[in-house]
Amino acid sequence: MESIKRILAPTDFSELSQAGVRYALEMAKSLGAEVIVYHVIGVAEEWLASHDDFYSVKELVEEQKGVMDDLLRENFTDILCQVTIRAEVEVGVPTR
Repeated sequence: MESIKRILAPTDFSELSQAGVRYALEMAKSLGAEVIVYHVIGVAEEWLASHDDFYSVKELVEEQKGVMDDLLRENFTDILCQVTIRAEVEVGVPTR
């Protein structure tokens, strides 16, 4: 049987999803696997209505990558250096 090489840890930056990321990091540490922490920016009409400034998609993704970096650094410093992590941020439909 092949061992697990990658673990996908989706996040919406909530406390609940942080628990899932923590679990994925702990599992990856024990298995020697990589964790892909993944966030999808859902740009819906409600979001557009609540934001006055328009960003380019690139700017929006870069901003959210910064949020992801802060989340990882502030909540998982105890394990970050022990696990290979790839943080991915994309625009799309988060529920699909």
